Amino acid sequence: MLLDLKVNVLWCATIKHKFNAVAHGKVFKSPSDLIVTVGEDGIIRVYKAPENVPVDQHLVLEPQRCLETKCGPATNVLLKDVTRLCPCDMIVSDTRGSVVLFCDGQILIRKCSISGKASRVSALEVQETALGHVCVVVGYDDGVVSCFNTFSQLWKIRLHDVTKETTQKSVSVTSILAASIVSSTSVGTAEDYLLVTDSQGYLHILQEENVLRSIHVGAVVTTMSAGCFLQADDSSSSKSLTQIALGCADGLIWISVDFNIDKSAPYAQVGHPITHLWRLRTKSNFVQFTATNTGNDNVDLLVCGGHFSCLKLLQHGKVVQSFSLPSWPVSVCGLMDSEAEDFPNPPSCGHLLVGCQDSTLHCLSITG
Repeated sequence: MLLDLKVNVLWCATIKHKFNAVAHGKVFKSPSDLIVTVGEDGIIRVYKAPENVPVDQHLVLEPQRCLETKCGPATNVLLKDVTRLCPCDMIVSDTRGSVVLFCDGQILIRKCSISGKASRVSALEVQETALGHVCVVVGYDDGVVSCFNTFSQLWKIRLHDVTKETTQKSVSVTSILAASIVSSTSVGTAEDYLLVTDSQGYLHILQEENVLRSIHVGAVVTTMSAGCFLQADDSSSSKSLTQIALGCADGLIWISVDFNIDKSAPYAQVGHPITHLWRLRTKSNFVQFTATNTGNDNVDLLVCGGHFSCLKLLQHGKVVQSFSLPSWPVSVCGLMDSEAEDFPNPPSCGHLLVGCQDSTLHCLSITG
């Protein structure tokens, strides 16, 4: 059964500087949530998140604080507690292969490209394992994947060595997802994995630096999300297995279950390159906050953005709602996931902050 969804605009705003990525949440020791943007000038701008704004009022936000990476054009920004020294650290990457870790407003670590070349950082992720270990995973456009923590460089691999492609085409990392996954070999217990995709159309399954398996998807995967997107048969042994949605440059979305992809039919066909996927839990499975299929009859919503001026909300592989945007989305992040335990009876499926190419920000509430 498809949900009857509504998308409400909580507020929209314009900022004066172009950005490549947006993050929302606590920054360093801030008591309230803030908005962080990074762009071509390499400057990090921090804004106060609007509150109690009339729907018809369009804001122009001014930065409360600016930080410099002293590197090149910034490509990604993440807000995570990596060091355990500050409530929330900031990780920023750039087109010259640098990754900068800020702690309490100061640069604590600066990592350069492992290969020694100015390779663009094409993917950035933070993994926190079930044992509480935290590390930063970086993907480069020369095919290198590296991992470090506050204290040391942990490991690195080259995807070209993994795929052993005979062509002269270079292999670049296109996306990375850290996920706790229940598979047929995990006996019902989620295990920590890193999923890495590349420009040759491969999906690599890693545990630390060990590549357990490489799957040829058949298209370049640009974004991933873990959840429960397909309704499993009650008698199926795959009912409790984690599902991974794979958004591709050719506009297709595939679902990987138990590290396999059913190529008989895609989950959905969007028709344009996909750059963002975001999972939203429905009301009935909201309190069961895991990245796995809990067996609930209501599957998750999948928010899809890409080279089109709207967000598409999908369920059971069908578009159930579409929200128009003034331009292509360059960043999509959620606002409620970190506080899921505080919402035992949520009024909505979730809140999203969407940043667009025209330098506008849109805070949306998805209800249904």
